[in-house]
Amino acid sequence: MFINKLRLISTLLAAGLLVVGAALGVGRARDGDDTDPPPPLSKVAVTAPADDPPRAPVVRVTKPQPGALDRLSDWSCVAEPSHKVTLVPEVTGVLKRVNADIGDRVKAGQLLAEIDAPALVLDERQAAVGVAQAEAGLKEAEARVATAKAEIEAAKVAVMAREADVARAKGTVTIRKQQFDLTKSASGGGGSMVEVIHSQEQLHLAEGLAEAAAVGVASAKTNQLVKESMWVQAVAAVGTARQNIEAAKIGLDRARLAVAHTRITAPFDGVVAQRGCSAGQHVRPGERSEEPLFTVMRTDVVRVWFPVSQGEQQLIEPGQEATVNFGSTGGTGKVTRVGATLDPRTVTLRVEIDLPNPKGDIRPGAQGRVTVKRKGPADALRVPAGAVFALPQAKPDDLEKAVYVYKGGKARATRVAVSHQNSEEAEIVWGLTAEDQVVTDPKGLVPRAEIAVEIENSAPKK
Repeated sequence: MFINKLRLISTLLAAGLLVVGAALGVGRARDGDDTDPPPPLSKVAVTAPADDPPRAPVVRVTKPQPGALDRLSDWSCVAEPSHKVTLVPEVTGVLKRVNADIGDRVKAGQLLAEIDAPALVLDERQAAVGVAQAEAGLKEAEARVATAKAEIEAAKVAVMAREADVARAKGTVTIRKQQFDLTKSASGGGGSMVEVIHSQEQLHLAEGLAEAAAVGVASAKTNQLVKESMWVQAVAAVGTARQNIEAAKIGLDRARLAVAHTRITAPFDGVVAQRGCSAGQHVRPGERSEEPLFTVMRTDVVRVWFPVSQGEQQLIEPGQEATVNFGSTGGTGKVTRVGATLDPRTVTLRVEIDLPNPKGDIRPGAQGRVTVKRKGPADALRVPAGAVFALPQAKPDDLEKAVYVYKGGKARATRVAVSHQNSEEAEIVWGLTAEDQVVTDPKGLVPRAEIAVEIENSAPKK
């Protein structure tokens, strides 16, 4: 209606200008102008155009996108080597060669320096001789076991032979007794007394031999027991000999370990960060010096750590995506580990990221910035940031943000809860559904609660 009034006023002004122009033309004619005079003022028609019906605003709409906005948090960080080892002397001697220097890249097991320690070499040779002696002692003990076992078998045979002698002697005693009884009976019938006495002597002799045979059996069994005892001792000697071998081998291993300590080698693939030795230098274990022999660092993976304050600790957790920037270099990774306790001095939590560094561009000690990405609510919806506006008549206990939702040719202001927002999108956690159509630019509609609108791609009304 307001626009129609403006059109009417402009029309009237144009008509007035025509009237003034006509009057001026008449004046010029009176001064001798050849131009035909305009028609009389009463013949100029001035009509106001009819009012056009108001047209509904044309808007663009979009459906909310599922998913939350990423939250970005930023902290200062420091790079450290993922592994760091200081190598110190473990044996006494003189450095006869040094093969590495600061900045050298080394492989695991690579020889960095060697200590000359001849006494340790002699100890190794002596320990090797001790092992050989112990092994010879084992063979001797095993031989004694075999001998003792054979002697036991011989003793068993001797016992069996003596037992056979006892059996024969008992048989002889039986025969002699029968002969004596027969001879004695015969003497009562007129037999010779001499024959009786002789038969009795033969019986006594047989009984003596039987007793002697029984004693032989006992002696043979005793000898068998002695042989079995000797076998037990021989078996025990074998066990002792084997233990002696183990002890000798331990001594040899200890000697070899000492000799191995004369070779200073790289514990892993890395770079020599510090060197504190020179060829010809006398070293000994436990010596306190300003520098170790070497400091080796692993730098193909660096440990980036940063302190998180007590108030921010709920923002960080393992697995979150992180971007690390050290100026001319950097990389992306994930939060690897979060400290379990706060540092009592700084009241901060240590957070670490294992960052790949295959080219070694990130040097330990470098300082930079780390940006950690966090996820918002899983059920949130996203709309263009310009779609959200403030409700002018919102009460303190009401939601202060709203969007226009298009439905049935009208845009209705709908309260929403905005949980996060950036320059492009706003995250909505309450008030919308995924099927709603939201007006992307409501500037021309605010502050109306409801207004008839047309979608931009729809046909205009006539």
